[in-house]
Amino acid sequence: MVSNPSPHRVSFQPPLWLALLAGAAAGGMGWGIRGQYGHETGAMLAGALVGLTLMLLFGARLHPRTAITAVAMLTVGIGIGGLETYGQTIGLTQNKDVLGNVAAFAWGELGLFIKGGCWIAIGTTFFGSALSGRGWTIKEIISVLGIMMATFLIGQLLLNAPFDPAGHRLPGVYFSADWRWTPDATLDVLKPRPERWGGLLFAWLGLISYRGIIQRDQLALRFGMVCFLAGGIGFAGGQLWQAGHAWFPETYKQVFGPWDALINWWNIMEITFGSIWGGCLAGMVHRYKEELRDGPAILPRDWPPAAVYALTAVHCCLLYVWTFCSFPWFDAVADLGIPMTVLPLLLIVTGGVRGAAIVALPLTAVPIAAKTFVELCIESNRVPKTSGFAWLVILPIVMLTGAISTRQKLSQPLLATGLLVATLVYFGLNFAFFDFPWPWLAPTGRTVSAWIFIVDSVFLLSCVIWVSGNRKRPEQPFVEEAAG
Repeated sequence: MVSNPSPHRVSFQPPLWLALLAGAAAGGMGWGIRGQYGHETGAMLAGALVGLTLMLLFGARLHPRTAITAVAMLTVGIGIGGLETYGQTIGLTQNKDVLGNVAAFAWGELGLFIKGGCWIAIGTTFFGSALSGRGWTIKEIISVLGIMMATFLIGQLLLNAPFDPAGHRLPGVYFSADWRWTPDATLDVLKPRPERWGGLLFAWLGLISYRGIIQRDQLALRFGMVCFLAGGIGFAGGQLWQAGHAWFPETYKQVFGPWDALINWWNIMEITFGSIWGGCLAGMVHRYKEELRDGPAILPRDWPPAAVYALTAVHCCLLYVWTFCSFPWFDAVADLGIPMTVLPLLLIVTGGVRGAAIVALPLTAVPIAAKTFVELCIESNRVPKTSGFAWLVILPIVMLTGAISTRQKLSQPLLATGLLVATLVYFGLNFAFFDFPWPWLAPTGRTVSAWIFIVDSVFLLSCVIWVSGNRKRPEQPFVEEAAG
């Protein structure tokens, strides 16, 4: 049984303006950093930062298992959307061969709206479901993943097929490079890519139908629906920076002067995207903060620590194979996204606070640290391999693992420590990836983004200090009694 001894232990309620700024800072920095690391695994770090921030602000009355489960659910769910392809969709709004084509621009923006909505809605639906009081069981997780996988394949078949570039046969609703916009382009120049937005859309509809409609989970339904709009507006709206730069270069030069050539407008698009959906989710949590609930009082018996660590090790091995190796049979399954969430979701549901925290903190950081090491120590040789492995891989994972071991039965200290360490780790790894663009050095294309991340990091760390200083008295540990 989960016992929350005092629902009135917290002496503060974060105002709306603070929630919006904190969510935007976490989402903007997380999504901006995501751009350096890739799709699924990169997106997960943004989910972790936003989830930790919002639960730190609004999860003090919740059992730590509920709060960290919500963080981990958002982290995994946001990762699913990362299998989407969007580079050519962005190209429809800014490439030289379509500049001045208003129809291509509008079509690209529509595609970004749909893709951004699908990406964010899956994670926020999971996030809301973890806070609604219904909880999750192994049976429910397996059922919903089965539903999502089936609906994903149906969506692919209905909306993302046929795909036969050699025969000039593309889906009827297609948001990537298409002869519709450049009819004279050859196949080797156009290079159409298979899309998956239809599969993701149907997978999300399967998730929200099962959880929000059949199981009547109102928070999952509300968070998912509203944040679909937020994700769509964020992606399409953020791209206006880049498209504007391509369409009106002289205006940008006049407004931004010499900085125009140094600003990475692609990264500004990503930062804007993350800020919008992170701020919107924060507003939703603030709006429904009185409806956040712990799961059922009777919980299934958690798996022993040895099983949790073994499952973590297996998933780390799968991540390594997926990220750095090439086995067509494995990639064909893993690249569907949903199968790679099975082990993390099992860890969340069966591993208690420990399992969910492992997913949200060290497990999410493993591919980020590994990719930083590969970039700096192997591909570019900018950092010696031995010291680089110690500083870029071992230290971040040790720090995040250490954050889990601190007071697992106290919600606020666990979340505060987790957010503090995660902010420092991800900012530090990305700063190294950026080749250390210190403010006093000559500016580069990384400098402006680095400054934005510095401001976001300082704000998030200030939130940790503010929340820690506003606890009226120390929390009493939650008590978990054996079922029955």
